[in-house]
Amino acid sequence: MLRITQEQRRFFQSSAWEVFVAEMAKHMWTFAPDHCRVIGESQVRHVVSLGLERAKACGFTYRGPLRFYLELMFMFGTEFDSDPQFPAWARDLLRVRTVDDQMYRADRLFRGLSDFHDRAVGTNRQLVIRALERTLTFARAPLPYTDQDLAPGLLASMRRLYPEKFDYLGAGAHRALIEHGLRVADRCQLTTARGRTTLCLAMTMMGHGVVGDPLYPWFDVPLRGHASPEKRAARLECRVVIYLEHTLENIGGPRGQGGIEQAERS
Repeated sequence: MLRITQEQRRFFQSSAWEVFVAEMAKHMWTFAPDHCRVIGESQVRHVVSLGLERAKACGFTYRGPLRFYLELMFMFGTEFDSDPQFPAWARDLLRVRTVDDQMYRADRLFRGLSDFHDRAVGTNRQLVIRALERTLTFARAPLPYTDQDLAPGLLASMRRLYPEKFDYLGAGAHRALIEHGLRVADRCQLTTARGRTTLCLAMTMMGHGVVGDPLYPWFDVPLRGHASPEKRAARLECRVVIYLEHTLENIGGPRGQGGIEQAERS
């Protein structure tokens, strides 16, 4: 009688998992092709492996929920599940679970985020495009507030730059994002109002965990080393402006057709 040892069983399980990781990485190249081209094949695989482990920690073990979790990462940032910009009800769905409810939770997430997409993203991402255009104009102009008015100035600017998202999430979520962003700015030695503003606005576009996010490995390069706060801020602002320009150029292509509507085919 054929007997399979524990070591052989672990090998088969490991091999099946590697095949699944490769399959999900291939899917992400279809889901977010421009983003994948920027970060490269090995980084995509790294993000997928990281995302699958986080999804399993949320109780997702079936193919559909696992893939949907990865899509959410590419849409909202690697740390989306703790981001104040990710709706509170959605964060609760990821945290509170019973043994057999993953399909129900994934369906609830999809339906709720479809409503977010309709109200804050819009058909053909028109609301996002307008917000990115406003943010790019804002980034090229002098700040409309001083260091002393930074937090309320940022809040008012976020409302003006992306009113649909602000109205959907509320002022409280944006205040929480600003508080988080300013704490991260302190750690990154961004002490100027312009540098701190750039970081906080980048978080509105790429997620609150953008510093150190493997989806954006280029982002924190200007924050390394011992440059002055002014130089660090200027380098970061230059990279964010380039990101905005390139995103606006590409958003009408395949990447612009992704998001919740593509996740429906999971």
